Parts: sequence; C-alpha cells; structure tokens
Amino acid sequence: MTSPLAVIGLVWDGHDLQRADLDVFFEITEGLDTLPEVRGEDQIIPFRVGRLPGLRIPHRRVIDATGHVMGPADATAKAAFRAYVDEVKGWMDPTIGERVLVATLEDGSIRWITCAARNIMGGEGWASEYRAMSLEWEALSDPLWHADWGEWFLDSGLVLDDGWYLDELGNVVITPAATPSPFSATFTALGTTATEAVRVEVDGPSVGAITINVATATQLGFTFPALAAGEHLVVDNGARTVTLDGVQARGDLGLLPGNVHGEYLHLYPGVNTVLVTGQPAQVRIIFDRSYL
Repeated sequence: MTSPLAVIGLVWDGHDLQRADLDVFFEITEGLDTLPEVRGEDQIIPFRVGRLPGLRIPHRRVIDATGHVMGPADATAKAAFRAYVDEVKGWMDPTIGERVLVATLEDGSIRWITCAARNIMGGEGWASEYRAMSLEWEALSDPLWHADWGEWFLDSGLVLDDGWYLDELGNVVITPAATPSPFSATFTALGTTATEAVRVEVDGPSVGAITINVATATQLGFTFPALAAGEHLVVDNGARTVTLDGVQARGDLGLLPGNVHGEYLHLYPGVNTVLVTGQPAQVRIIFDRSYL
C-alpha cells in the first residue's frame, strides 16, 4: 500500500516504492518535469562563419528518486533493514533491462515510462538500521511521459487505438465483450519490422475455447481449451512456451490452419487488429519493438 505521505506515487516494475510503514520510501526528484537529453550536433565548416544546425533527436532521460530504507522500531530492526536493502537492490538490478516506472501525479493522473535501472547511491546512515539512498533509472527508447487518458504510449512501443488500455505495468489489456462472434481491438505497433517477442496472457473464465490471432495474418494465432475462473494462461511466442497456472501446457495449444512454421503470434509495424473468441475475462499482450 502506498503511503499517504507521498505527493507523487511511485511503482517500479510492480514494486511499491512508498510503503505505508515507511520502511521503504522514495520520491521522484528528477526526470518527471525535465526535458530529455538530445543527440545530434551542428556542422562546423572550416573557414566559414557560424555553423549549420543539425537535427536534434530526443535520446534519453535520467530519472532519480531519493528517500530511505529503514528497519522497524523493534529488536528486528537491523536484520530487517539489511533484508530491505537487499530487496531494493534486487529491484534495481541493471541487468534485467527495461521495465515500467509508474507515477501517480498530484491530480490523480498516471504516467508510465519505460526505463532501465542504472544505480543505487547510498547516503548517510544511522544506527545501522537507516540509510538515505537515491535510485537512478535511464529511459533509452523514448524519453517522454504519457498520460493514461492519451492516445500515444510510445514508451510501450504502441499507440492505443480501439478497445485497449494499459495496466499498471504498462502492458496492453482488453476485456473482450460478451459476444459469440470474434471480439476485435486494434493498436498501432511501433518499430520497422514484425516482432516474434510476443507474450500473451489470458485470464479465465472463458466461454468455450479461446482463439487469438491478428487479422492481417489470420493463420498466425492459436487456440486453447476453455479456461475456468482464476486460471491463467501464458503463451510466449518468442520462447515457444505455453503454461497454465505455471504448469507446462504446450500439448493443449492448437495452431490455426495454414500455420506450418509453429509460430503462435506475430505483431507487425503499424495497425494490428487482434481477434479474440471465447470471451475470456482478460487478455494482456507484452511485446518488444523490432527494428531492421
């Protein structure tokens, strides 16, 4: 639960950075309202006065949050403090790549940014059970914050069109309408080439078997038997794995007619219309942009 003391709520990769008990508490200090660094240089021509201006392209944004980690006010303080520090270090592992940082602003609106953890800076400590710290992230792909009411979500590699929204982790989500015919929703994927790095997560219950595919390549898709309430299906096209509640379920997956290469689902640059039958409770799509 986020502490009510926080002016701007922060969640990193699903981890609350402002716990209600204040054992872990960080507030954003840089990156929300600052402009991104740009790349591009002016061209200087020898023996001429002045210079030719070059194109400036947004390149990256450094995001900082400052706060503290401390143990509880009891005999377990030292051990708990060290466990909390190790926990935060695990969250900020710089090798895990880009994740989503979610900020809930003063007016209640939400901003997402795709960024990567870069460092933890330790500050002053007290009695071996409190330390001031700073967390640092770097936004590499697109250094802009976007509102939850807007159309453009460049940090997530897509533009929302019809029927989709973003969850708190920045994943694309739909709740299919209760209709026996295929439910369709469209979004625009960024990048320059098709991507196989697509993971589809489906929550039950469903009404009958589930089929999910992209209208522009109807043979690329899959079917799966009906899901009971609470069941969670994960189809990872990039890894070629299928799990149901964490248990391998590849044998229950069916590929659509015409799919001779065993590819479950691709997303393409531009508009993608995803068709969903079976009325599952929710469908999430997580993917990486792909460039030539």
